[in-house]
Parts: sequence; C-alpha cells; structure tokens
Amino acid sequence: MITRLLSLAERLIPTVGARLGAGKVQDADVYVQQVLVARPDLLQTLESDLDACTDNLISQILAGDQFVSEEFERVALIVVGSYYMNPVVRSTINYQGQVPLGFDPMEYVSWIEEGLLDQVISRGKRYREHSL
Repeated sequence: MITRLLSLAERLIPTVGARLGAGKVQDADVYVQQVLVARPDLLQTLESDLDACTDNLISQILAGDQFVSEEFERVALIVVGSYYMNPVVRSTINYQGQVPLGFDPMEYVSWIEEGLLDQVISRGKRYREHSL
C-alpha cells in the first residue's frame, strides 16, 4: 500500500531538477505514517482511496480534464502533508513550518507613532446602544 502511495506521490509532486519529488524524498514513509497518526480518519479509507486513484484518473486530473474526487483529495492531503513535513524539503524551499508569532503588548506604541490610529482617536469616545 505504501509503495502505491509513494508512486502516486511522485506523480503528484514530481522530481524537478534538484528538488526531490514526494515519492523520492528520504524517509517519505515515516512522514506518511506521521500524517496518518495525526489524521486517523484518512487511514480508515486509504486502501479504497488508493484503489480509486487509478493511473488513468491521475493523468486526467493532472491534465485538468477530470473532476477531483473525494478519494483523490484524501490521497493528495496525505501526499502534500507528508511532503512538507520532511526537513530536507522544507529547507530546500526555505519553509520553516508553522512558527508561533510573538506578541509584544507594547507594540501599540508604534501604531500611534506611525499615525495609524489618528483617525480613530480624532473621533473621540463613542457609544452606541445596541438593542437586541
């Protein structure tokens, strides 16, 4: 099953130049397993989804001639998710992954200094009673 998935992965995100395709990256199966652990609902239908994703269907989808099926969407989600989890891929495209944004509660000072709130401040205090 994993062999079929990696074969499809390489067709969806092929190797181009120095950028490895989704089916050729090192430890691709490890990252696929991580996706399936995070999304166990995808594991439940994976075998039937792979059966539905015939080579002909994939060719038609990649050519833009075929409506994308739910089975294909689930397989593509696994492929893309596992591909971008790979640290080599992320460093190749300079993607650090999801990183938390810091928040400085004093940052509002720069908003005021730049005049971004001048129009709001010039209106003064306003209160509108809302009726329910």
